[in-house]
Amino acid sequence: HYAQELRQLLRQRTESEAGLWTAVDFPLVKASAQQLEKVLGRGEGVEDVYPLSPLQQGLLFHSLLEGGSGVYVEQ
Repeated sequence: HYAQELRQLLRQRTESEAGLWTAVDFPLVKASAQQLEKVLGRGEGVEDVYPLSPLQQGLLFHSLLEGGSGVYVEQ
C-alpha cells in the first residue's frame, strides 16, 4: 500500500498541470490544500509561507470589519 501511494504521489508531481507544492511543504501554516491553492495558485516563486503575526491578524481583522475605509493600510 505504501509503494502504491508513493507511486501515485510521484505521478501527480510529474504531470504538467500539477502544482509545484503540496500542503506539507508549508508546515507552519494551518491551512487546507484548497485554501493554499486559492492563495498561491501554482506557487511559482514561493519559497515558504508563514502565519500572520498578532499585529497582522489585528490589522486584517479591523480592515475587514471596516470594509475598505483605508484606515489600516500600511506601506
